[in-house]
Amino acid sequence: MSNIFDELTATGTTQKFTLGTTRRVGGRNYVYVQLSADAQSPAAYGAVLYGTLSDSNVVTDDISTTHPNLVRGVAIGAMAKGAFGWIQTWGGHSAVATDGGDDIATGDAIIGDPSADGVCDSVAAGAAPTHKIIGFATSEDVDSADTVAAYLILEKGD
Repeated sequence: MSNIFDELTATGTTQKFTLGTTRRVGGRNYVYVQLSADAQSPAAYGAVLYGTLSDSNVVTDDISTTHPNLVRGVAIGAMAKGAFGWIQTWGGHSAVATDGGDDIATGDAIIGDPSADGVCDSVAAGAAPTHKIIGFATSEDVDSADTVAAYLILEKGD
């Protein structure tokens, strides 16, 4: 029997669902997207992904070709350039990629980093965010891995 998470992390070059389809599983929400063939890098677990200027369901990690406010979700597995797959938009995520600043505290808002590809930055709790909020840090960042556990709040779905 297939595990639903195995299906969510499966990617491929054949489109299996309509782009933008959402799925809610275990308190988390996912959206079906295509990683742009022009992305800076293949997506890895925890990469912050943005909608392209032409289509919010074709995503990229390349911040120079999009805008931090177009953040679409966070990768839940590896995805090759041009591949189709699911990314997470709501709920707990164990390891969102950070900018390596080692300055994220529990409760900080996390936002797309406006100057580095595929990672988040933070805004201290109580300060006004400068870009669309991806979620909130649920622990301090892990310095050695440049990741932070977070609760994502981009799109809840049904």
